[in-house]
Amino acid sequence: MDQSDFFEMTFYDNTVARWTMALGLTLLVGVGLRLFASLLIRHLAQIARRTQTDLDDLLIQLLRKTKVLFVFIVAVWAGSLLLNLTPRVETWIRQILMVGLLLQAAPSADGTLFTPTQSGGDASQKQRRRQ
Repeated sequence: MDQSDFFEMTFYDNTVARWTMALGLTLLVGVGLRLFASLLIRHLAQIARRTQTDLDDLLIQLLRKTKVLFVFIVAVWAGSLLLNLTPRVETWIRQILMVGLLLQAAPSADGTLFTPTQSGGDASQKQRRRQ
């Protein structure tokens, strides 16, 4: 069996080549999302030092609270888009994505993220902290 035969083998209605591409996309999306969030946090932190509003601080907190599990779920969902999956499996993946989204959003929905003590209070408090 040569290499081309291996990549043409089929498992669960997808070739090994297709599974490999899906895995590659999953890794690319996972690493890409983490890198993008890290760069965005760094950029927003620089902006936040120069502004008096708390919106940038809030965005930084939201990005820092992004769970690794959520990034993993989004990455797997993205990789699964390349595969020929049964409707049942596609439904499971979408449902897991929705649960992950709800779990990710839960900390901000319960109000703890938006309290003045965590977000830095009003603009005058932020200005006093900088002095």
